[in-house]
Amino acid sequence: VGAGRVNALHVGGENGCWEYLVVGDPLIQLKTAVDLSGPGEVVISPECWALVSSQCRGEPRQGDYLVHEVLQPLPLLPLDPPVPTPRMESALRCYIQKPVQAFLDS
Repeated sequence: VGAGRVNALHVGGENGCWEYLVVGDPLIQLKTAVDLSGPGEVVISPECWALVSSQCRGEPRQGDYLVHEVLQPLPLLPLDPPVPTPRMESALRCYIQKPVQAFLDS
């Protein structure tokens, strides 16, 4: 897990195809955290640890932090999934690669 500012961009438009691009330091921080984590483990960046260390128990792991416990977890609130409308579907199709669209349509 990383922490910091990110920028989200819609790029493309050529032939009606678009990509959603997210960039920023938190994504760069994920590289080492992912490489240092094993199955069932949560490894966070130093930037993230600075924000949550008073609410977690953990240990340093090669520059990042392995989280052992969240001391006061926040309750999870139920979310209703969005109900897609025909208008939403047509707007989202421009983000799906043409071969995948063909497969979905078959």
